[in-house]
Amino acid sequence: MGAVLVENFSRGKSKFMAFEKHQRTEKGTYRRERKDSLMENLKKEYPVLNKLHGNIKTLGGAEKALGVDSLSQVIKEARKLD
Repeated sequence: MGAVLVENFSRGKSKFMAFEKHQRTEKGTYRRERKDSLMENLKKEYPVLNKLHGNIKTLGGAEKALGVDSLSQVIKEARKLD
């Protein structure tokens, strides 16, 4: 898993964040998909998630159902479904 060093200017600290859990917004700031992110919204960005069962409502639920712990792993497992 890759990581990127991000400066946290409000606290004067640096920390590492995993690439697949963080994305840059149009403003250049980082956005992280949370465990309570709705699958309905994630499916717009990642159409492969449409293969998952319709009862799964959140990212956390998808992770639990597939036995993984990140959005990138959920996408990887969804690609295997057919």
